[in-house]
Amino acid sequence: MGGAYGVRRRYGSGARPLAGLVWRTEILREVGGWDAYNVTEDADLGLRLARLTSAFLGWLGLMRRGLLSTAWVLLLTPLHWLLLSLAAWRAFYQLIAAPYAWEKTEHGLAKSSRLNAATTHSLLELERHLSDLERSGNLPAISERTKDTSANPQRLPRAAA
Repeated sequence: MGGAYGVRRRYGSGARPLAGLVWRTEILREVGGWDAYNVTEDADLGLRLARLTSAFLGWLGLMRRGLLSTAWVLLLTPLHWLLLSLAAWRAFYQLIAAPYAWEKTEHGLAKSSRLNAATTHSLLELERHLSDLERSGNLPAISERTKDTSANPQRLPRAAA
C-alpha cells in the first residue's frame, strides 16, 4: 500500500508524509510546530522548513565568507522593501499625473562623467559671467573684422572631435 496510509502503517499513526519526508507529529507538537486545525499542514510545514533552511544556508554562507559580522544589515531588508514600494507607488502616481515629466538621476561615478560635469559647470559659469557683463555694459563689442575667421591669420586650429 502506498500514499499516506502506507507511511502511517510503516512509521505509526503519528507520522505525516511531506515531499518524501516523514514527520513525527509527537515531536512537532512538543516544539509547537504542529497545527491540528490547519487543513494544509503538509504545505505549512514545508514552508516553515523552507524558511528555516534558507535562513540557515544564508547564515552558513556568511560564516564561510567571513561576513558574519556584517549580517546585521540584513535586518534592514524590510525597510528596503518598504522604500522600494513607496518609490514604485510614487512613480505610478507621477506616470498618471505628469506622464512627460522625467526626474533625472545625476550620475558621475566614471572619471569621464566627472570631467563632463566639470566642463558643463564651467561653461554655465562662463555664460552667467558674460551675461552679467553684457547687462552691465562692460562687455566689449566684437567687430565684424574679428567675426570673419578668414581675415584673422592667427586663427586657432580646430579641436579634434
